[in-house]
Amino acid sequence: MAWWWLLLWRVCLPAWAFAQTPLRPASWESMYEELVAYKEVFGTADAVLGNALGRWCDAQRRLKGKLDADKVAKLDALDFSWAAPSKSEQNFDLMLQRFQAYVNEHGDGQVPKKYKLDPQLGSWVAATRRLGIRDPRLEAAGFEWVSHRKCGSTFMKNFRKLRDYVADYGAEPPEGHDLQVWADAQRRAHRKGLLSYERVDYLRSLASFSGTETPGGGGPPLQLFSLYRRQKGGGAGK
Repeated sequence: MAWWWLLLWRVCLPAWAFAQTPLRPASWESMYEELVAYKEVFGTADAVLGNALGRWCDAQRRLKGKLDADKVAKLDALDFSWAAPSKSEQNFDLMLQRFQAYVNEHGDGQVPKKYKLDPQLGSWVAATRRLGIRDPRLEAAGFEWVSHRKCGSTFMKNFRKLRDYVADYGAEPPEGHDLQVWADAQRRAHRKGLLSYERVDYLRSLASFSGTETPGGGGPPLQLFSLYRRQKGGGAGK
């Protein structure tokens, strides 16, 4: 497990989870180092409330006039906000930081709506897209307004396997291969009008794939603009 997931777990775990095990108060330097690590992951030194680090940050704001100059300078170097954010801003920042952690691990902002590791994050991303919440911090974090996960997961799993096979061998698998059986099933579904335009686009992106031509002699593939956009973004169906 990546080290920053451990930090995310520590940050997001409710404070009551620590209540069963008495701990010594952490030193200022140890909390500061934790804040440095927090910024490396989330890009901000304003830890959200509801956990030990967030409460420590809040305490530094209250103690600003009493803190040593070197401590103030260290916090200023992290662009620490001396004014406490509102509750709504805290909630937004928390979800944005969890989103940033996802991007850091996966390399994209395609958080599944039913993300098992963080269901709340998946719901938040879907709601943000639906409501059209425009905030420059979203763009800076790599938020993607269009989900590329519209095709069913089973289809995409097999499509990616077929795509990789074609890339490695320059042709489709031989007859009887599991992937070839699946590919033939997609052709039959297309002939019966049961295959969505988007899935047809995915299959037509494979140079070796045939059997999805439009009646009457081929014609241009359907909805290729969306397909090309996905490919330019790092491959079909990420």
